[in-house]
Amino acid sequence: MDIDIYQQCPIHTDKKIKFCCGKGIGQELDQILAKNKSKQTKSAVDQIDRLIEKVGPRELLLVLKTHMLISKGDLEAARKSNEAFLEMIPGHPMGKQHQALILLGEADIPGGLAALQDSMDGIKGNEIPIAVANVFRMLGAALLQQGHVLAARAHLQFAQMIKGEPDQQLQQLLYESYRLQGGPLLLKADYRLQQPPEGAEWEKKYLNVQRAMNRGQFRMALRILDKIDEHWPGEPVVVRSMAILTCILADVDQMAAAWRRLAELDSVPHWEAVEAEALAQLFSPQEEEDMLDVVRLSWELQDVDRAFEIADGAPFVVGTQAPEADPFGEGPAPRHAWIVLDRDALESAEGVTLDQLPVVRGELMVFGKQTDRSARLVLVGAETEGFETVRQQVDKAFSEVTEGEAEREVVASTSRAAEALSWNWHVPVGMTREQHADLVRQQRTEQLLQTWADLPFHRLGGKTPREAAGQAELAIPLQAMVLQLEQTAQSQSGDDAHIVALRDELGMDQPELIDGPRLETEFVSPLRQRYLDFSSLSDEQLIGLQGDAMAMGNLAVLKQAIPEILERDSLREQVPPQACYSMMARLVEDDQEGLDYLAKARQAARQAEEPVGTYLVQEFEFRLSRGLSDKLPELLQTIQQKHLREPNVEYQLAYILEKFGLISADGRGPGESPAAPPPEMAGSGTETEGSGSAIWTPDDPGSAPEAPEASPESGDSKLWLPDS
Repeated sequence: MDIDIYQQCPIHTDKKIKFCCGKGIGQELDQILAKNKSKQTKSAVDQIDRLIEKVGPRELLLVLKTHMLISKGDLEAARKSNEAFLEMIPGHPMGKQHQALILLGEADIPGGLAALQDSMDGIKGNEIPIAVANVFRMLGAALLQQGHVLAARAHLQFAQMIKGEPDQQLQQLLYESYRLQGGPLLLKADYRLQQPPEGAEWEKKYLNVQRAMNRGQFRMALRILDKIDEHWPGEPVVVRSMAILTCILADVDQMAAAWRRLAELDSVPHWEAVEAEALAQLFSPQEEEDMLDVVRLSWELQDVDRAFEIADGAPFVVGTQAPEADPFGEGPAPRHAWIVLDRDALESAEGVTLDQLPVVRGELMVFGKQTDRSARLVLVGAETEGFETVRQQVDKAFSEVTEGEAEREVVASTSRAAEALSWNWHVPVGMTREQHADLVRQQRTEQLLQTWADLPFHRLGGKTPREAAGQAELAIPLQAMVLQLEQTAQSQSGDDAHIVALRDELGMDQPELIDGPRLETEFVSPLRQRYLDFSSLSDEQLIGLQGDAMAMGNLAVLKQAIPEILERDSLREQVPPQACYSMMARLVEDDQEGLDYLAKARQAARQAEEPVGTYLVQEFEFRLSRGLSDKLPELLQTIQQKHLREPNVEYQLAYILEKFGLISADGRGPGESPAAPPPEMAGSGTETEGSGSAIWTPDDPGSAPEAPEASPESGDSKLWLPDS
């Protein structure tokens, strides 16, 4: 491996390597780089050290040494080498990049972010070194892992911009930043800086903000915005940009305040202000009065065996799998565990009503005697009103084997609102899907209109939503809180009828319908896209929204976009009807409606003269997942006898059978012994590896790797039949 000693020096860009850091050591540099390339990193570093003793600590040698030590994982030695370099050239971009990598390796995300911004501020000229892309990617990945979604996305997008060409690893990380399964839709939006109003006095100064953003100088862009805001305070475009930059820089102490300031500007449109306040609430630390303690109550236990007998005979206690380790990290794992209900468990589901269903209020564990501790009975749960009832029940039921009062210890905290909006039923045997779905609908409505609406909140000045309704000064915060609930409803089912009912109950305006042309000039977040007039969208807008909704798992948008696509003959080639029907089957809650959509998918595929096996496999998965077992054997037989040779069908079916535990990874049914592969399959290249569903689902929009086509020599299918 040779180094071009006549190329520009990466340290002193006004000189060639031959006349700068590489003067007289070109041959040694070639040897060092060759060793590093052949994975002889230690030998390369040792040679650098010998060369430094001979010619002195040249900047290029220190940079190479630092880079090699970082790649080797020796961060302490890398820091010393990099500090020596930065003493010679303080603030040099390359030294700051290495500093960022070292800090990231030590999980110092704020420090790494600051060092990278130092590096970007120090880069001269118009070209940004492509090596910086790797630092932005690594920082983006670290930010994503810590939950700083907007910051992560901005850094990953900038890394992609520097690289220019597609990068699979970057694309996957970016995809994850949008996917956020169960995460707030507000964080799945791309918050881009807006253009200044034409003719604004500060327009030219704002151009410097855009230039800084294009160079990855996010901190510099915020500083320029601060100066603009000093002279022209309260400009919505400026304040919004400041809020976005605060998120990109992951400034957790300022994010909520920055978005709230935008929400409080009179010149900001109502729903934009509501979303800004919703983001502020999302980034705000939880106030103490809005929180509940999660506690551990411990009783000294005199007779462990008798405690087991009491638990087995208590109708409000139900056995469960004990943790494999002590959840508190204090010693051996508990010997047994139970869930504790707020009332006796039901024996039958017949005619059960919502107010009869037992709710799990805590977990009960028995720990055996240890050298320094007696045996103990432990109850863990959030201190709701229902938990106090459970505590009294446990105290009374186990009083003959416990001694003294329970010792109370706070082990965590949880949001009062989250507790009010969540539930954990103990469902009796025999409950049908229809029963359960009806009870869930009742529960959601009751929780919102009764429990949540009467819960006091710090953001409402200690008032409940019902009390705050109609008060002008609390309109934006209250609307934002309901918007947060809408995100929760979206993550559950995409059915927000109970949110509509809540707004009506509180006398609040329902969001206005947004027509297609407004998308050209107005930012509409993924959360508000459900209020689009889909019939007014152009084909291009509709397809774009459908693609984004697929990537984000935006169920409310998909439920409206796909039927609209089906209505348009102009989109039949771009999105075939069978694909639309297949997607709709995944989105509906009603079993029969889902089966009807799958029947339509098969019919459309036949009309297009395409195979239908993949839709039969989807129906097989649909019936398995929803407990509709009556037609499974004949459906499986049809797939295997008539459709197994169709593209991907055998692979998809095997995946589904394995997913539901009907076959093992090597194709064996339950209880079957391993068998050697049949001769005709050995070495045929038909085995595949992959994860993720082979059929699209809203929770997994990706698909497993495409299965290879079966070779003509592969013989009959060896898939196990449940009834064989």
